[in-house]
Amino acid sequence: MKNKQFSNGRIHGSRFEEAVYHDGYLAFSVSPFDQDFENEIEDGVLPHVKVLTTKGYCPISSCHGHYEHGKWMPWYVMIALGDNAVKQKQIILDVIKNIPGIYTETRKQSANVVDGKTVFDKVDLDKEYEELNKMFLRKNTTWEYLYISLFQHRTLYNKIAKLLFFTHSKNRLFYALERLPDEHIN
Repeated sequence: MKNKQFSNGRIHGSRFEEAVYHDGYLAFSVSPFDQDFENEIEDGVLPHVKVLTTKGYCPISSCHGHYEHGKWMPWYVMIALGDNAVKQKQIILDVIKNIPGIYTETRKQSANVVDGKTVFDKVDLDKEYEELNKMFLRKNTTWEYLYISLFQHRTLYNKIAKLLFFTHSKNRLFYALERLPDEHIN
């Protein structure tokens, strides 16, 4: 494994279990073709990641959510979208748009680790794209990222809504992802 599983269920490559971005957190993306791929994914998000990889999508980062010790690290999955990103993104957004607590954003860069060190600034996009093409066995000239989260923001409303609807929303998202078209043929 590139990352390690900690006693609290988190899986990442940091030295300390409770690490966060400002104090040494790092996580390594792993190819879905890696034999240990499923061991690198936290249990609470693994079904969603598996359905995406089965359909030919490229999940690059995920978290099953961590809310203990005053932290608000929301459940999310981030999908790398290649040369057909605009079309793929719209298809995904159309399928998930009515799920309670859904939050999405498009990102132009994903890398938070380069050469084993946490990155806070932009990295060379050509290098990032080259790594993604190797990881996903693709030949894209561009990549962008669709970040999909549930109850993203730490507000009183989201705290209450998460308690009431989290499992329901997570299940609806899974079934929505199952309805996505197979990207292996595109």
